[in-house]
Amino acid sequence: MDSSFRPYLDNLYSEDKGKILQIDRDVGKFLNTRIKILFGTELKKNIDIKEGTLIILEESHTAQSKGQLPDIFLQSKGLTFNGNNQHLEYNKVFMLSVSATPYSELINIYTREQNKFIVMLESGDGYRGFQYQLDNNCLIPFNSVTDKLIKTMIDDVGKKKGFIIARSTSKIEENIKRCVENYRPDIDFITFDQNSKKLEDSDELSINMHLNIKPDRLTIIFIKGKCRMGQNLNKTHILAVMETSATTKTDTLAQ
Repeated sequence: MDSSFRPYLDNLYSEDKGKILQIDRDVGKFLNTRIKILFGTELKKNIDIKEGTLIILEESHTAQSKGQLPDIFLQSKGLTFNGNNQHLEYNKVFMLSVSATPYSELINIYTREQNKFIVMLESGDGYRGFQYQLDNNCLIPFNSVTDKLIKTMIDDVGKKKGFIIARSTSKIEENIKRCVENYRPDIDFITFDQNSKKLEDSDELSINMHLNIKPDRLTIIFIKGKCRMGQNLNKTHILAVMETSATTKTDTLAQ
């Protein structure tokens, strides 16, 4: 253990609330000097990785292909993400990847006999995975967006007030709108992409600004572009979701 952290642990069980708050502040300052968080294009920066560094790849399924930023960043540091621990041991660096959908990573571990240790975490009580959806007939496969498909989805939802989320391109969005307007003209539409309104006092786009409020009518939200990336959603008023990409990666589809 780093000896500079020892004084905080010695006072961890103090009954003095003032001292506990001070410890909390001190630990925060201590960690801020040791932890660096990088997002997206920040991986292009010349970051110095010292001996004894722990690299945590959060949402490691994102941009994981060769030639993408995480791969370029690691390669530039003489590190790899392929389970070859020799690179890590030589540089005295540790790596942890975290993902709820690590399918390609797991396949590589088994098919290429990679030397990675796997820790499986249990999901919460409210989690609904593929097995639940299969067991409860919640999945409807399709090959193309047709009038029949849209009618089936809308009929299944019925007259309920809520949201259907469709991940789509602009072309498919127009096709779905045409089908819906001919069948149920009472349905509303929302397009959510990079041009959507941003939350006040925030640079981040959040679809929850729509989902937090129950709509007056059945509403289809089209998600496009970078806004298709995983977000924590308020699922209270979501009635169904629709994936229209024919070539999406498995982990992207699951997210």
